[in-house]
Amino acid sequence: MIRTSTKSPLADEGISRVAAVPTHRALPVVLFLFAAILIGRSIPQQSDWQWWFANYENWRGYMPFQGRCLMVPILHWAALSPMMIHLAVIFKQSCLGPDNLMLEFVDVLSILGTGAITIRLRKQFAPVSLFPWLAPFLVLWGVACTYAIRYESRFYMPYDLPALFFFSVGLLACVERRVLLFLAVLVVGTYNRETTIFLVPIWLCCNWREAKQEKLKLWATPLLGALIWLLVKLHIRHFTHGAASGLGITLNWRIMLLPHHWPQNASIAGFVIWPVLFFFSKLVRDRRLKLVWFGYIPIVFIALVCGWWNETRIFGELIPLVAVTAAIEFEQYIRDTFTPAGKYISSTHSQEALHG
Repeated sequence: MIRTSTKSPLADEGISRVAAVPTHRALPVVLFLFAAILIGRSIPQQSDWQWWFANYENWRGYMPFQGRCLMVPILHWAALSPMMIHLAVIFKQSCLGPDNLMLEFVDVLSILGTGAITIRLRKQFAPVSLFPWLAPFLVLWGVACTYAIRYESRFYMPYDLPALFFFSVGLLACVERRVLLFLAVLVVGTYNRETTIFLVPIWLCCNWREAKQEKLKLWATPLLGALIWLLVKLHIRHFTHGAASGLGITLNWRIMLLPHHWPQNASIAGFVIWPVLFFFSKLVRDRRLKLVWFGYIPIVFIALVCGWWNETRIFGELIPLVAVTAAIEFEQYIRDTFTPAGKYISSTHSQEALHG
């Protein structure tokens, strides 16, 4: 009996054509650099809290904002530096002073660093990427919508973009099980913003299955990280004073009753989070990626309970994960479209393992 194959002759060819689209590396690098400069330099200029920056860099801001103090000595140095003052005169049409110019510079570096981390994060999850630059460019879009494109609650804090970078590095450390990098982020990043504590549940969710033979490493690392976080917070309390933030849940419900808030509230991670969640169960096949999302539940819960929802920057740490997941879902959709049996393909299989 002659056996006929149900496999489309164009199935693998279609995927290979998509994967073989010529990629000129210099072009996306240059475009990403230009976009990072544009967005990074624009964000501080959109803030209605320019008056507060001087208080912050001179330790006169109020809590809990002043307690996020990593940028204080950097901005204070810039405000008094002859070099930065000279540069601010040169760029006087596009900055508000030497400290403002330094903030723009730090923001650009933070965006570039987050983009680089996102590229590496994408490589940690299956399937192999068809469009390596999709995830980092989605990060650009998410950053722009979260921090720059706004019509209300137009204030930005000096630590916002560095916090995004530190959390991205910490997320990579969790996924790659890099203990020293994880602890380093807890040391340095906590001085910038206390949300680094939410890397602890992400570490546990990422590694509890793979670390069955290394239970000491599995539990000792996040416990040590939590201890470091606590010690840093106690150190910060020695030179900052004031009350912590309260609950924003009551105000949030009133905000959500007014439709003119809805477009900005929906702009979390550049609106991309909603299709990501909608198609998650259908298009995400990587178990570790699902575990990372599970590890994000505490930070999302605290942001929803304690934060003001129309300040979508409280969800900024979601941007790299949303970008990576969106890229994976889109690429899986491409595979499913070009391969009739795509919906049966495990995300851990290679193209050679595809069958009809």
